[in-house]
Amino acid sequence: MADSPLLLLIALHLRSMLPMPLAFWRVRRLERELKGLPGVLKVHRWLSRRSLLLTVWCGSEEVADACLAAPGLAELRRRAGAGGGMRLWAERYALLPGALHLGATGAPTSAHPQRHPDGPKGREALGGRDEA
Repeated sequence: MADSPLLLLIALHLRSMLPMPLAFWRVRRLERELKGLPGVLKVHRWLSRRSLLLTVWCGSEEVADACLAAPGLAELRRRAGAGGGMRLWAERYALLPGALHLGATGAPTSAHPQRHPDGPKGREALGGRDEA
């Protein structure tokens, strides 16, 4: 299955928020570097208070290997290994057939309480609160 698409997750977790600005710009640079690789279908950057996550949709295992060998990722790996207060890891996931729809939200329609046929309707479903 060398030609099947893969999802590559690259996560960086920081022990404190102090190195976040520098880590953000390094991950942003890595994101742009990965977007420029042939065979990369999509790259998405996500961040929280102390974590940064890149999801990379790769066209094949060879593309995923090229992403893992990127110089920007090697630099992050070197800094994480030097005890810079960060932890870095990467995981691969094989996508199921038909799961490469890049705009999918992942939640079935029936998971929403207002849309479930047996669930409450309107504001009662939210306990009187408006949906954000």
